[in-house]
Amino acid sequence: MGKNKSNFLTKIDCFFCIVLSLAFTSAPYYMNTGECHITLGYCLSALILYMIFLYIVQVSRKYLNKISIKDTPPSCFIGHYMENILNNKHSVLLLTLLIYICWIIPLLFLYPGTFINDTWGELQQYISFTQMHGVLQDHHPVFDTLILGILIVPLAQTTGRWHIVIFLYVLLQAFFTSFSFAYAIDYFFKKLHIGYRMTLVLLFAYCVLPLYPASVQTVSKDALFSWIFVLFSIHFIEIIRSNGECLYNKAFLFRLSSLSLLCCLTKKVGFYVILLSLVFVIVFQKHNRKFVFVPLICILFLMYGIMPFIRTELHIVPGGKQEMFSLPFQMTARYVKEHSDDVTDEEYHILDKVLTMSDLAERYNPTFADPVKDYYQKGDNEDYIEYLKVWVKQGIRHPKSYVVAFNCMLSGWFSWSEYDPVMNMDWRNQHDTKTIPEWVPVRGKSEVTANAYQEFYHTLYKIPFIQIFLSYGFYASLIPAFAISTVLNNWKKSTYWLAILPTIFSLQLGCWLSPVSTELEGKRYLYPITYTAPLLIAWCVYVYKKNQTQF
Repeated sequence: MGKNKSNFLTKIDCFFCIVLSLAFTSAPYYMNTGECHITLGYCLSALILYMIFLYIVQVSRKYLNKISIKDTPPSCFIGHYMENILNNKHSVLLLTLLIYICWIIPLLFLYPGTFINDTWGELQQYISFTQMHGVLQDHHPVFDTLILGILIVPLAQTTGRWHIVIFLYVLLQAFFTSFSFAYAIDYFFKKLHIGYRMTLVLLFAYCVLPLYPASVQTVSKDALFSWIFVLFSIHFIEIIRSNGECLYNKAFLFRLSSLSLLCCLTKKVGFYVILLSLVFVIVFQKHNRKFVFVPLICILFLMYGIMPFIRTELHIVPGGKQEMFSLPFQMTARYVKEHSDDVTDEEYHILDKVLTMSDLAERYNPTFADPVKDYYQKGDNEDYIEYLKVWVKQGIRHPKSYVVAFNCMLSGWFSWSEYDPVMNMDWRNQHDTKTIPEWVPVRGKSEVTANAYQEFYHTLYKIPFIQIFLSYGFYASLIPAFAISTVLNNWKKSTYWLAILPTIFSLQLGCWLSPVSTELEGKRYLYPITYTAPLLIAWCVYVYKKNQTQF
C-alpha cells in the first residue's frame, strides 16, 4: 500500500465508497417506488453515508492489519480450548462437530426443514419419471433432481414418514456444510496463517450467525451447490496462494477437478462461474498454469460431451431460455412502459414472439422479473437472436430506461432494509397432491417452535448493529467491495485479485442476473456469497500479512 500505509485509504477505497454510498442511498427508492430522483436530501444522505463508509474502511483496515500479525491465542479458557482444536491432527473433524452442534437447536426448532417451490417440482419430476414414465426437465439441473429424489422419495414413500426423511436429509446436508466450513477454518489457520484471533472470529460467525442454519435447513439446489462451492473456492485460493505449486500434487488436482464437476452439475450458473475462474487463472497465472487445463477440460467434456448424450438418452426436456434473460427482459418491459409510442411495428412483432406484448407494460414489476419472463420459453433460438438486436437498438435510443430497470433489479443487493428469511415451509406448498401427500408441507406440531425461532430472528433484525450482519447488502455489496479494493491495491505486484474471482463471478452471474433481488427468493441466490464471505475476509487478512513483509 506504499504511502497509504499510514491511513489505510487509497483512491480505490474512495471510489468504492462513493459507489456504495450512492447505491445504498438509492436502493430504498428503487425498491419502494421503482424510481430514484436526485434531491438535496438524497445528496446529503449519500454524503453522510460516504463519510461513514470511509471511516469503516479505515478502521477495518487498521484492525485487520493489526490482528493479522498476532498469532497468539486469547488468554482465556476458550482460547486455550480452541488452540488445542486448531492444532489437533483431526482439527477438521473436531471443527465440523463443533459447528454441527451449534446448529442442532435451530434445525430442531425448524423441523423438518424448508422446501421451496423448485424443490417440490423436482421431487414431482423424479416421481413421475421413475414411477409414471414421465419426463425430466432441464429447467433445474437434472443431477440435483436425481440426488434429491433418490435420497428422499423412496424412503419417504416406503415408510410414509415424509417429515422424518426430509429432516434426515437436512441433517445430512448440515453435516456436509459444516464440514466445508470446518475445512475453510482449518485452511485459514494453517495455510493463510491469519492468526488465532481472526480464525476464532470467523469460526464464531459460522457457528452463531442464524443465517447459516436458516440456509442449511432449506432443501434446495442452492443449499446443495453452495457447500460444494466453498470447497472449490478454497482449492482455487490455494492455487493463487501457492503460485500454482499445489497443482503438482495429484490428490489436490483430483479434488479440484471433482469439485469443479460437482459445481457444474449442481447449479447451471456454476458452470460459467467455474469456467471463467479457470480461464482467468490460465491467462494471468504465470507459473504452473498448464495444470489448470485438467479441470477445465473435464468440465468442458462434461457439459458439451456427456450431458448432451445423457439428455438425448433420457429424453430430457430442455429448460427455457427465458431464465437467462431476466435482466434484459425487465429493461425491455420498462422501455415499453415508458416509450410505447416509440416501438416500431417491426420491433413489436419481434418482441411479441418472446414476451407477449399485449399486456407487457401492465405485467412489469420493477424488482421482480417472473411476471415478465414467465415460467416457460416463448419463441425459438432465432427469435431470441432477433430480440437481442432490438434490445440493443432500443437501449441506444433510451438508455435511461435501461439504467433505471437495471438499478431496480439490483436494488436488493445494495440494501440493509430488505429482510425475508427462508424459514417457513408452510406457504411454500405448490405441489401435486397425487404424487406427494397434501399434509407433507404442513409442519404440524413443530409449527410452534418454528414460529418461535422465526420471531427470535425478527427480534435480532430489529437491533441496529446486529441487523447489518443479517442483511443482503452486507454480503452482496460491502464485503465483496472491501475485498476487491484490497486486492486491487496490489494488483500490479501480485495476482491476489484472482483468488476472489469465483465469489465475484457467482455474485454477478448468480445474483445480478437472477429474476429477483428482494423478497424470499433473493436469499437463496445469495447462499454462495454468504457461505464464502469469511473466505474473502480471510484472504484480505492474508494480503495484509504478506504486505507486512514488504515494508
